[in-house]
Amino acid sequence: MPSSWAVSTKKNDYLSALYRRLASRRGVKRATLAGAHNLLVIAYSVTTSFADTHFEALLMAAFAELALALTLVGVYGVLSFQIAQRIQEIGIRLALGATHCEIRFLILGEAARAGVAGVLIGLFSAFSLTRFMASLLYNVHPKDPVIFASVALLVLVAALAAAYIP
Repeated sequence: MPSSWAVSTKKNDYLSALYRRLASRRGVKRATLAGAHNLLVIAYSVTTSFADTHFEALLMAAFAELALALTLVGVYGVLSFQIAQRIQEIGIRLALGATHCEIRFLILGEAARAGVAGVLIGLFSAFSLTRFMASLLYNVHPKDPVIFASVALLVLVAALAAAYIP
């Protein structure tokens, strides 16, 4: 058992002292089994102490993904509804001589401006609320630029897709 060997070769450790004491009283085989048992008990204790934290992190990740999905669907729905309301205006512009490319750029430009404004407001809000979330994050910086950039890019892509598809 490599773990018991590691315990037996350490010098100033609780488990190595326990191993030496048991080896002198009951023999090396029993001391090895007792050392392995103690290591398993410690591993179990550590695992169960992190189980609640792991579940909370998993639950927070699931709700974050749900919030992102709802945000993307909401942005797409609102912008596509706004564009659908402008069908008569688009028809008038076409009748007055505007090309399809000009209308597409007009609608994409307006959707991009709305998307950028929403992303800037969202980034400002998220940066101001990171101090409250810092205690709930593990091994992730609260102001991670990759996460902020990827979410902002996803929202902008949803806004542009809403403007381009209908």
